[in-house]
Amino acid sequence: MKEMELDFGNEWAQITIRFAAWHGGADSIITGTQSITHLKQIAEFVEIGPLAASLVQFIEDKYRQHGQNWQGEI
Repeated sequence: MKEMELDFGNEWAQITIRFAAWHGGADSIITGTQSITHLKQIAEFVEIGPLAASLVQFIEDKYRQHGQNWQGEI
């Protein structure tokens, strides 16, 4: 993400989960955790709903500029 010049501070987890869950092109997201607390937090992030269209566009623009070699994992 540094290469793509993306910095979301403490919001990384929420943004990545919501992007993956609500952005087209994926039927599911896979997250790993050993903590029921973290699993509940992930579910809460998904329940918030999609990211704002402007934020999705910002991420997509950065990907087009810098992410050609990205392998699909955050």
